[in-house]
Amino acid sequence: MIKDGKRRGTVSDIVEYETAALMGTNLGILDIREVAYLVYLCDALGIDGMSGGSTIGFAMECFEEGILKPEDCDGIDMSFGDSESAERVLKDIANKKG
Repeated sequence: MIKDGKRRGTVSDIVEYETAALMGTNLGILDIREVAYLVYLCDALGIDGMSGGSTIGFAMECFEEGILKPEDCDGIDMSFGDSESAERVLKDIANKKG
């Protein structure tokens, strides 16, 4: 369970190191509470955490290199380190939006 911060109260299963790496450092997200929340969200939405982290990381790299623009991403700032953007993208993937 995440005990403090804005994700307080979220109950997550064990975070495997591959998933933590792809949802964490791969995306530039260093707060373990945010990583645990994103892994929980993947599980809740039926998304493989490793695939989700790889896909979002690729999109973030394309955004940083100027290949993707904010208008291509429904206005989402896909900069590395932004866990709220990663959360929104995971929800959009699960809801087949965009």
